[in-house]
Amino acid sequence: MDFDEEFQEEFVQVKDGKIIIECYYFPFGIKKVVNICDVKSIQYARQCDSYARNWGGNGLTWWACDMKRNFRRQAEDYHNVRLDNGGFFKKAFTVKDIVAFQRALRNDLKGCYMEKLDAL
Repeated sequence: MDFDEEFQEEFVQVKDGKIIIECYYFPFGIKKVVNICDVKSIQYARQCDSYARNWGGNGLTWWACDMKRNFRRQAEDYHNVRLDNGGFFKKAFTVKDIVAFQRALRNDLKGCYMEKLDAL
């Protein structure tokens, strides 16, 4: 595996073959670490085109904390991202620079598909 690219934003980072989701577990805001090699699919949509929980469960998706997720002035610049690593809940979080996020993952996602949706 090639762990050259790193990515870090307020809500997520990609580092050493792992996706680290900030402020994931309610109510303590503890991080969630997902091995990139375990990821089966990633879906994303612009925040201005989709509604998602600010923090917590929504069906079979667990959203990391982002209290501005549905109230951001420049929502077209942010993306809601949902990944499936085979666990009971899909993991979801906010990404601003979706291209840099994809670039950081591209060499390590084997057998995974990434899909842009109109809404999540």
